[in-house]
Amino acid sequence: MTTIPAIENDITSRQEIHSENCNTIWICYRCNLTFHKESIVLLHNKISKHSARKIEFSQTKHGGANVVDR
Repeated sequence: MTTIPAIENDITSRQEIHSENCNTIWICYRCNLTFHKESIVLLHNKISKHSARKIEFSQTKHGGANVVDR
């Protein structure tokens, strides 16, 4: 069983990467939840024992968006 301090240490040890031209969200279809911070996704993964899908939206020169599903 994972303890709360262990989860907090795991979250703080990971770096969140953000870019001006790229917005990233994570979607958990099983729980019907959307996350905007990777630290919350990691906490969700530890608690629920399943993962969320990472979706990246990047802006185009003409104001539209491209979707990169990972």
